[in-house]
Amino acid sequence: MFDEAWESPSIVRKPLDTTLVAMIDIMFVLLLFFMTATSFSKAGVPIKPPNTSHASTISRASVEITITASGAIYLGRTQVDLTRLPESISGQFLGKTDGIAVIHPDKDVKTQLLLAVVDACKKGGAENFQIAAIQK
Repeated sequence: MFDEAWESPSIVRKPLDTTLVAMIDIMFVLLLFFMTATSFSKAGVPIKPPNTSHASTISRASVEITITASGAIYLGRTQVDLTRLPESISGQFLGKTDGIAVIHPDKDVKTQLLLAVVDACKKGGAENFQIAAIQK
């Protein structure tokens, strides 16, 4: 009696017609969108920059160097030892008279380390320096 009710001809069961391929295509497009959007962000090494009341706009930089609070030195996003910094940047200043090294120090960086990085940049061929800070 119950078997007949379950197999009634008035109930027609259709398989779900979900297009999985379309969902995969949409997910792939979203993945590409987010990969492209995040690759253009200018996120470098995370630091807390120092504050100043007399900051000006940073001009075009030939080299960007970041110094973290722990004393790590980064050339772009690549960590570099202080002793190897001059040879790492020397190729970027060849034949340039207007090459600028922009140094992004953490606010807790010791002055001695900052001066050592400036000296290393001078050995590498940099003649002009800018120290990045945030204006109050």
